[in-house]
Amino acid sequence: MLRRETNVDELVSLAIIGAVILGEYNAAAIVAFIMVLGSLLEEHASGRSRRDIEAIAAKYPTHAFVLRDTQFVAVPLEQVIVGDRVLVRPGDIVPVDGRVELGESRVDESSLTGESIPVDKVTGDAVYTGTANQDGALQVEALKMGEDSTYGKIVRLIKEAEDQRVPTRRIVDQFVRWYTPAVLVIAGVIWLATGDIFRPITILVVACPCALVLATPSAVLSALAYAARQGILIKGGRFLEACSDIDIVALDKTGTLTTGQLIVKGIFPLKGNGEVDILALAAKAEAGSEHPIAKAILNAALAHGLDVSFNGQMQTHLGLGIKGLDSGQHIAVGSRRFFERIGLSIPEEAKSAEAAIFASGKTPLFVARGKEVEGLISIEDHIRPESCTVVKQLQEEIDRVVMLTGDSGEVAQVVARQCSIPRIQ
Repeated sequence: MLRRETNVDELVSLAIIGAVILGEYNAAAIVAFIMVLGSLLEEHASGRSRRDIEAIAAKYPTHAFVLRDTQFVAVPLEQVIVGDRVLVRPGDIVPVDGRVELGESRVDESSLTGESIPVDKVTGDAVYTGTANQDGALQVEALKMGEDSTYGKIVRLIKEAEDQRVPTRRIVDQFVRWYTPAVLVIAGVIWLATGDIFRPITILVVACPCALVLATPSAVLSALAYAARQGILIKGGRFLEACSDIDIVALDKTGTLTTGQLIVKGIFPLKGNGEVDILALAAKAEAGSEHPIAKAILNAALAHGLDVSFNGQMQTHLGLGIKGLDSGQHIAVGSRRFFERIGLSIPEEAKSAEAAIFASGKTPLFVARGKEVEGLISIEDHIRPESCTVVKQLQEEIDRVVMLTGDSGEVAQVVARQCSIPRIQ
């Protein structure tokens, strides 16, 4: 289609034709080769970006288990309507945005939020497309599907980002619109002034701004594709360029500054117990759980050679703690709020140990047998080895670096201090 637009191709075409007329076939071949190679490189960058975007879209579910009459049956996602009850089994990707109607589980939302630790979900909680259900079946009322869902909007925005022209690209386009006629006029004037056809042809060949025209789109597409592979979703090239104007960076704590992999850092026995006794009690309660805290306790128990076999007795209270049974006695492991909810009183020495654990930047867990608190366990989320270096580099380039977290203030302060972050919002 004839678009009547002036661009750099006129200069290239005239340079190649002029070189051929003069018998400078090598020069003509080199110019053609450079332009073809540049176009191939741009197409390669565009294709790689498109493949990365398609890989993200491929994670989007295509079917859902929907309640029809009295059974859940697999139906194509486009047949799911608002109000349908959808079954999300352990290990399934959530196919719709919705609200939990029945069941309890933990959901990995890292694909949306970057948060590495799964989020506990109970009746009434919201779940989102593209997140991964882990250890319990959920029945979800469908509220948004397909491109209307949170994940669908993200995929659509990424696809649209490829077609958006960045400000620099628009400047280049404007530049070429005036640059090409100017070069043609200069070449004509030189020909008239010198009568030597070689000089204007040389001007045409040298003046081709191939690198300027090709570099911007290739760099932007490559950056968007690389960011997508790293789990960083950028809406478009103009937002990528806007990063040069950033004056504040907010970093999440868990899974970003820290590894998100919890470990047992300390054991505080009470009532004459030993550290191994407290760890053994906690391991018996946590043996059937897949929660990150449970894994930390079980790993510590295994390191001490303790028995971590599951006896089939376990009751999970999502977001609070867990109860197990050993030799006819109840074992409880969890937060102070959990203990208060189940009616267990906390002695002063336990409260003092809790305060000490908080002061060291770790998370305290109470361990009780029957009605008595037997001890505490401190859980730590390691700071990533590179976090301090990255924060320092950011502080050298950007005015403010802050940390955002839903963790306790004491733990947040310790992590911020270790990473040299002066403020917490």
